[in-house]
Amino acid sequence: MAQLLTGLLSCKLSFEETLKTPVLTHQPLEGFVPNDGGQCAFFNLVPLDRPIALPYKTILLRGGVNSGKSTAGAAFACSRAQLDPASRGLITANSYGQLTTSTLISLAEFCRKYHVPLSPRAETVEETAKMIADRRLCKIGEASVLVLSAEAFTGKTEDSQERGRGLQIRWFWADEWAYAKGGAFNTLIGRLGRGDGELKGLGLITSSPNKNNPFNWVYDLFDNPDRDEAKRKIYVSINCPTAENKHADADYIDGLLASYTPELAEIELQGGYVKISIGKVFGYFDRSRHGLTGTDAVDFDYEAALDLQIGFDFNRNPATCLIAQRRGNDIFFIREFYLPNSDTFQLARAVCEWLREQGHRQNIYIYGDASGNSKTANSEKSNWQIVWEALKQYGFKSQCRKRYSDSNPGILDSVISVNTLLMHGRVFVLLSRCPELVKDLEQLVWKDDAIDKKTDPMRSHEGDILRYILHTLFPYKQQVAKKGRSTGTKKALPGLVV
Repeated sequence: MAQLLTGLLSCKLSFEETLKTPVLTHQPLEGFVPNDGGQCAFFNLVPLDRPIALPYKTILLRGGVNSGKSTAGAAFACSRAQLDPASRGLITANSYGQLTTSTLISLAEFCRKYHVPLSPRAETVEETAKMIADRRLCKIGEASVLVLSAEAFTGKTEDSQERGRGLQIRWFWADEWAYAKGGAFNTLIGRLGRGDGELKGLGLITSSPNKNNPFNWVYDLFDNPDRDEAKRKIYVSINCPTAENKHADADYIDGLLASYTPELAEIELQGGYVKISIGKVFGYFDRSRHGLTGTDAVDFDYEAALDLQIGFDFNRNPATCLIAQRRGNDIFFIREFYLPNSDTFQLARAVCEWLREQGHRQNIYIYGDASGNSKTANSEKSNWQIVWEALKQYGFKSQCRKRYSDSNPGILDSVISVNTLLMHGRVFVLLSRCPELVKDLEQLVWKDDAIDKKTDPMRSHEGDILRYILHTLFPYKQQVAKKGRSTGTKKALPGLVV
């Protein structure tokens, strides 16, 4: 018995060492060579050229933007399809948009580059991705592969729910499913290992951690050190940092690091688990760095030759507005209107009076709360109708351009936009003219993954306007960078869109 236990322990240690040591032990698809590190570790565990019985049901390849995790997903899908065409597979992503703009493009690019038969196929990979997503089906070689978004497993309609529940699949590739609901994964895992074919049920999730909720079901199943032994036996996680991508240009990582706050870089580049919504909301604000006083306050005050950026937040106590001007890629907040126990009529008049005093003749861009389209409690008009009528009455409407939409930006995404700008020293506040804005920047904190607006009801209103303006002008965006080419074509880097 002791000898048997020793042998089992030796096998276990050898298997765990395989996960740690990324040495390629087989020849994968023609011409495809995995990156050292996470990709190699995954394909050592799941060879491309032969089926292998693993103790795991699902593997998480957790990585950063452009780390190669989607390429690994495409290679996995192609190998499964070729190893046993009778074993039905599924390609899925957290949303239909992710399928069409990223996941299926990665699949089409992989198949084109490594000569894997794929149908339907159009002239461009983008058109191919759209065709496959709309058909919800593709063929890789002789294998039919289902294509669905995560909504199919938690759909609002009975048809969508039945599509998910009725699946019989032998393998799946789930892209960016850290942003899908845990219930969707429970449904999906219940359909795995069923139907025709000989492949043992195996799933692959390729995803970065969910920046909105990093410690969600994915963390609990795959990476929580306190998860129970039953989960450890069937779920395993492999890290695939962005720096391991050998196909990226030499300056790629530097460009990414320059675009991200340290917390966001840990998630988006390292594939690490970091909670962003904790502590101060605008933690990168420093009045000594971002505040304008003395000669700076004079030099960067209102400039008649520049356009105005004006944002509104509609409340009675207080009614608020911020006025800013853009100078190149920097933004200067030069005035605030903070009217306790007031209304939108008074606020709009006060702003228009200020515009008249300045004799402003350049463009005026209007931002603000999307809920302002609803009628007010004390008027048959909406807040936005009141604002626009005031601008017309004072003769400014022809200069104005609407910059708000039908819905407000996501809180976390817009906070990331603000903090990234603050980190790079691109936001400035005229301290003497915007004292309430400074209070929001210095005092607002997170509470239960939301901005705390209850502790002090007078706070957060100008912080909201700040988010609306800055996220519209310079939104944080995660853009998939193009791989470096010998032609020297520049890549689109994640970060701020200018």
